[in-house]
Amino acid sequence: MLTMKQEDFQRQFFRNAGPNIEILRQMADSMADVLFNIVDGENRVVAFNKANCANCNFRDESEIVGRRIEDSFPAVLADAYMSLYAEVRETGVPVRDRLCAHGADRSTELRVANVFPVRNGKGKIIGTATFYRPVSN
Repeated sequence: MLTMKQEDFQRQFFRNAGPNIEILRQMADSMADVLFNIVDGENRVVAFNKANCANCNFRDESEIVGRRIEDSFPAVLADAYMSLYAEVRETGVPVRDRLCAHGADRSTELRVANVFPVRNGKGKIIGTATFYRPVSN
């Protein structure tokens, strides 16, 4: 269960991003084989789906929402994640199907990342939405 502070943080981001971001989040929560997160422009986690919580060994998103990526993961992982998110925030161009072998669960399973900019109503990039999925055989 999110704290009031976490709920306020999440609600404010969702309000700025518009109604479709909440729909996207709900869809991601329904996909057991897809890891999903939303991170704001300061590398603070806004949302994590259930599969990503399990992958990262969090009971639920209350253990990660509002926390900075660099405070939540080992440096080598945090740096890789933040670099990917920064690339999308700076260019505004989505990253599609990028192979990444740096899973938070430390498994050897290869995944691909798809990272999209999240924009506010005025078109300003305010964060990123990321889907990680296993590489299909």
